Amino acid sequence: MGEAPTPEASAVELAYSNRGSGPPLVILHGLYGSSTNWRTIANHFENSHEVYLPDLRNHGRSPWTPSMSFSEMASDLVQLLEQNASEAPIVIGHSLGGKVAMALALNSPQWVERLIVVDIAPTTYPPKTHPHLIKAMMDLDLEQLEGRRAQADQALKPSISDPALRQFLLQNLVLKQGRFDWRINLQTINREIGILHGFPVFPDLIQFTKPSLFISGERSNHLTPRHYPSLMALFPEATLKQIARSGHWVHAEQPEEFIRVVDNFISAPEDGGCDQPST
Repeated sequence: MGEAPTPEASAVELAYSNRGSGPPLVILHGLYGSSTNWRTIANHFENSHEVYLPDLRNHGRSPWTPSMSFSEMASDLVQLLEQNASEAPIVIGHSLGGKVAMALALNSPQWVERLIVVDIAPTTYPPKTHPHLIKAMMDLDLEQLEGRRAQADQALKPSISDPALRQFLLQNLVLKQGRFDWRINLQTINREIGILHGFPVFPDLIQFTKPSLFISGERSNHLTPRHYPSLMALFPEATLKQIARSGHWVHAEQPEEFIRVVDNFISAPEDGGCDQPST
């Protein structure tokens, strides 16, 4: 079920980039990702917003820590915003980043002007493939790669058949002084994966009552009608949109439609409401 929210969670200083000018907008990547995954989408929004692209703890250029509860990750963002943002931002989060965005909105609603969650629900998911992916990466013999990324791809192929998924994971393999190393903290992610599959339990009276948008992919099962009751209980002003011909990676598979849906939500009056999924 995930950890209970703890406002006292200790924060770390996240690595981030920012671009553009205007009202702040924060984009949060998913598990095994980094801020660089969202550069194309950020290029659009920087025309009207100051866009912040942080790396979550244990990802990208951000510090490694022995734990990564949702309370801690939300506290990381509060610290970043307190130090840099002049007002509450629009917050976009995909997958794990969507869960962190929801935790931020529920724990610290003063730091979220509008919430956009991409293909994830405030619920616990079965482990499925994540332990398998983590084991495949941890079992990779980095000493034998001889500085060639293609070797890593071939070594992962028997365990991870999807070439696009392998390439996504291998973005985290960085060359340092002639030797490859992981820039994601696989040990902590492996230890905390049960927490990351879940979602914190919040008291019944806690809700995020500002406008929120939940975007699902037509071909994904991460956010479906069975999730709507628990979603609406926490986010009563939620609007629900489904993007056709897309899976879990909605923003990468249908970027133009994703941008259109987000732009419409950002510019809409604050009247909320639960729409039927649009295709």
